Amino acid sequence: MKLNPTSTDDVIEAQFLCARAGQSSENPSRPPALRQLSFQIRPGITLLVGRTGAGKTTLLNALAGVTPPESGTLLFSGLPLWQGRRVTPELQAQIGLVFQMPEQQLFARTVQGEFDYSLRPLRLPESQVAVRTAAALQAVELPPSMAALPPLTLSGGQKRRVALAATFAANPNFLFLDEPTAGLDAESTQALTAYLKQWVKTGNKTAVIATHDLDAFLPAADAVMVLCEGQLLAYDTPQAIASRPDVLIESGVGLPSGIELIARFRELGLEVHEEVVKAAVGEPDEMAKALLAHPPQRLHSDASLDALDASNAETQAAQAAPQAMTLEACDAERVDSATHPRTPLVQQLDPRAKWLFYLLTSLGLLAQSSWFGWCIGVAITTLVTLLSRTPWPNIWRLVRPFLWFVGFSVLLSGVRFGNQSGVWHAAGIGFSMSAASTTLLQLAKVLLVMVLGILLTATTSTLRMKQGLEQALHGLKRLKLPIEAFALGASLMLRFVPVLMQEQQRFSVIVRVRGKAQTKPGAIRLRDARALIIPLILSVFQLGEDLSQAMEARGYTHTSMERTSAVQLKFSRADAVLMAASAVIAGLLWWIHGI
Repeated sequence: MKLNPTSTDDVIEAQFLCARAGQSSENPSRPPALRQLSFQIRPGITLLVGRTGAGKTTLLNALAGVTPPESGTLLFSGLPLWQGRRVTPELQAQIGLVFQMPEQQLFARTVQGEFDYSLRPLRLPESQVAVRTAAALQAVELPPSMAALPPLTLSGGQKRRVALAATFAANPNFLFLDEPTAGLDAESTQALTAYLKQWVKTGNKTAVIATHDLDAFLPAADAVMVLCEGQLLAYDTPQAIASRPDVLIESGVGLPSGIELIARFRELGLEVHEEVVKAAVGEPDEMAKALLAHPPQRLHSDASLDALDASNAETQAAQAAPQAMTLEACDAERVDSATHPRTPLVQQLDPRAKWLFYLLTSLGLLAQSSWFGWCIGVAITTLVTLLSRTPWPNIWRLVRPFLWFVGFSVLLSGVRFGNQSGVWHAAGIGFSMSAASTTLLQLAKVLLVMVLGILLTATTSTLRMKQGLEQALHGLKRLKLPIEAFALGASLMLRFVPVLMQEQQRFSVIVRVRGKAQTKPGAIRLRDARALIIPLILSVFQLGEDLSQAMEARGYTHTSMERTSAVQLKFSRADAVLMAASAVIAGLLWWIHGI
């Protein structure tokens, strides 16, 4: 039975939906995680199930207005979810999302601050905020006294429950939960399930839950959507899914306890009553009562059991044969991948050759003293960008803040007070074009070096950058210098800006999902900066502390500790070509500088 609502009231409808994991512009070469999905979700609890990587989180993010669809449409109650690059305001206020790692959406100084931020768009009086906070904490079995505690001091399970409660307090009409029971004990899971069952009944609400915990949520579900490799494998009622366990097996989900018990009965040649099948998706005591009322009946006589066992053995052998063939095909694919690497050539280059290119080219760019030399640098940087296959939106997102800094610095450097010769002025305030041009040239050179650094980090993992520096500077170990610590620190420093941008992306999602901000994906409103600047700084400090602990745990603080590398890098012909090109480009830039 396919679920097709007859009315558009509170119905979510997708038509030929395609979406990628993350922002579509970040990975245009990757195939869409969701491909041509068309479905309708009616009020109630709908489960999204599928193996890891099936597209559950991507679909939730698309439904919640976090990730814009690459193609297709999403309608909520007949209204389009997206208006260009922004979510329709009327719908955004009705949507709630709990992250796959709920602790990532916490940032306030206290638990009460989390509730205040989530409820701020509703503009409720303080008394109502207090009532909703207490009710939401009770729903996730947390004491009211916890509202005064900092979220960072809570355990992982407590953080998850606070994140759930802060979302529940806003009372959205459409609630999207990504693995909500991860990290919760059995008692908390039962309380969460009971709350959701009661919640969907109040006001005809909709909850969509991505989960692997079918035992917990299947008894409460009204519909089950099975995803497999970004496509819709099945969408039906829990009872219908229970009668077709092969769908769950094919999708790699596995069987919940009740359905697996029915499958075992059938393997033994026992007939299972329809009432038992229906009860298999309910609570365990319901299935126990159904089994007592309708015990399984044997379909075969004892004389035919041997024949049945032989038939089962043949069936299992027939099922195992395609699996074995699939494993062989996978092994062959791995061998083919190892023999013919599919990664771009620039990612296979030796990190030492990349480091040499970056250093020599950067020195040549910084030495330029004319706009002609800078234009040559732009041509070189553009060529390197094209060869690296790094998407332009990724680079633009990282350099955009620096461009604002460049503009401000150029304007500030050109301002002059009083009437001065060679300076354009009006009303006692002048502007020196020559000074502004000099500042612009100096910062424009730094911009090119920044872009090359972005390309280096985008095409080289932190581990390979560290290995390249360690082996390149290996000779300095004789001077008792901490080469390993320096290599790790230098490679991680280059990764620091992308990490900061990831934090900015995280806060952007918080602002849009919890603060209901009408911003483009990746952007933060100026009014939200005040609330987020301190948490962002604390997050950076936390990253630094994690780095320090990681270095200490690996012995990098002990210069006397001898460390060995399991991987020895070797230069290839392509690496030699890159190093030769580095020398040529550096020579060209220095020659231009001397003209």
